[in-house]
Amino acid sequence: MIKVDILIVGGGPAGLLAAANLGERHRVALIERGVLGRTTKCWATTERRLQRHNLSDCILHKAPAMYAGTFLGSNLTIPGDLAVVDDQAFLNLLIDRCAQRNVLSLDKCNIINLRWIEERIRVETTRESYMTRLLIDASGGQSSLAATFRLHKLDGFLSCYGAHLSPISLHTPNVILAYVNQLGDPPPGIEVAPTSENSAYCMVFVYSRKLITQNSLASAFHQTCHHNPFFAMLPQTKITLGKVGVVPVGRVQRQNLPGFISLGEAGMVQPPLMGTAFNEILEHNDGICSHITRILEECRNVPAKPAYTYPPLKRLQDRIQLTLVRWLMNRNVEAFDKFVELMSRLPAEAVFNFCSNELTCSDMFTVTARLPAALLSVAMCGSRLPLQ
Repeated sequence: MIKVDILIVGGGPAGLLAAANLGERHRVALIERGVLGRTTKCWATTERRLQRHNLSDCILHKAPAMYAGTFLGSNLTIPGDLAVVDDQAFLNLLIDRCAQRNVLSLDKCNIINLRWIEERIRVETTRESYMTRLLIDASGGQSSLAATFRLHKLDGFLSCYGAHLSPISLHTPNVILAYVNQLGDPPPGIEVAPTSENSAYCMVFVYSRKLITQNSLASAFHQTCHHNPFFAMLPQTKITLGKVGVVPVGRVQRQNLPGFISLGEAGMVQPPLMGTAFNEILEHNDGICSHITRILEECRNVPAKPAYTYPPLKRLQDRIQLTLVRWLMNRNVEAFDKFVELMSRLPAEAVFNFCSNELTCSDMFTVTARLPAALLSVAMCGSRLPLQ
């Protein structure tokens, strides 16, 4: 039996960053069902967010702008502070920090069950038993804890499939945030994140109400590799570091479990339209960890209501994005094309901040004042767009 203050389930960015931070002040254990240091995802963020956590050494490549569009013709290019992350270096650096701060890390370890016993939570896993005051779920969008206690209210899914391509002939230095290049219902989008002058991560993604099969995504990915406006495959191109994932789209149910906090995708922290939990983890980790330290200091036993409340501006932007993604999932590619056209009319700084979930109060006013009116003016909208 291992006794700790905090048990973290999940060894991805959310779990490792929290463990490294909290390990300075608490006895922390972290378990990961897979192998620590491995991931099926790739990340792009702002350099500012990496610098905030002394993670600038993990920048693989910098891009001058982001681009979005569709084959119907609408497009936009937005300059900004963009950094593609070396996922292996990022995870390894955080694993080293955890070790330096005496975090008890264990991989290939699945959680079996848990129960509340007097002043602690007892957690049974496939390798050890734990007694903890606080349980942090950072196990991702497919969290078994969230599923068991029905903590998510889902509207749909963002399904992704891709890989690293090198060498290739890149036609643009920009990050391709979203481009619809193929027919389909729903139509697959492309994301391209350059990692050098002749290599990039290429991802195909689909927003849908039901899960998309991996075979259909794989087929769309391989077609995209050979038919797209952003790069060309070469005879010597190697496809490596396969990436696949499913990001839930929806919101967290209001259900307070004693001594339980969800982080990252397990806590639905990702903006519903952008799906970038990585950005939110970097942005809010310090505030979350300070909150956890405070509630553990105020209560000697299991905290009754430990949930963290995110800033009002983030919650408002997430609501706007959830409204938009619901709207887009109910319509065809013309809706996304009109959405891109609309965004191209907004100030560049506001669009960048919208995409990176960094809207200021003035940006928020600009978006909320103009976005619904513009969408309602599109004939195909049909029903009213509610800002719920």
